[in-house]
Amino acid sequence: MIKRKLQGKVAVRLLAICLFGCLTGFLFFDSPYWMAGIWTALITIGLFYETVRLGQSEQKLTSFLQALHQSDFSITFSENIKSNDYDLHKAFNQLNEIFKKLRSDRESQHQLLQIIVEYAGAPMVCFEETNDEVYMINNAAKNLFQIPFYKDFFAGSCRSGVS
Repeated sequence: MIKRKLQGKVAVRLLAICLFGCLTGFLFFDSPYWMAGIWTALITIGLFYETVRLGQSEQKLTSFLQALHQSDFSITFSENIKSNDYDLHKAFNQLNEIFKKLRSDRESQHQLLQIIVEYAGAPMVCFEETNDEVYMINNAAKNLFQIPFYKDFFAGSCRSGVS
C-alpha cells in the first residue's frame, strides 16, 4: 500500500518534470517569454531534486525496516543538523535504541528464568502445547523421567500421559 502511494507520487513528479521541461524548452526557444523559461527551469530542477530525495528517503526507510526484521540493531543514521533528513535520522536512531533496550531486557529476563528453572528443586518442564515442543527442562525433571539429556520426543510422551 505504501509502495503504491510512493510510486504514485514519483509518477506524478516525473510527469510534472516532463511537462515543465517541455514548457521550459518552448519558452526558451519558441517564445519571447524567456524569463518565464528561467522560472520553469528552476521549478523543473526543484521537482527533480525532490523526486531524488523522496527515493533516498524510501531507501533509508526500507533499509531500517529490513534491519529491524533481521534484528540487526547495529545500523545507525548520521544525525547532522544541517542535513535535510535530520529529523528522520534522529527518529530512526531513537527507535533503534528502544528496540535494543527491549531486546536486552527480554534476553536478561529469559536468562533469569533459565537460571531459576535450572536450580529449582522441583521438576519443571516448559513446553508449547500447540506443537509439543519442549523449550526448557531442569535437572530435577531429567532425573525424574530418567533421561540423561533432552530428547525431542519428550513432549510427545508428556502428552500421552507420562507427567
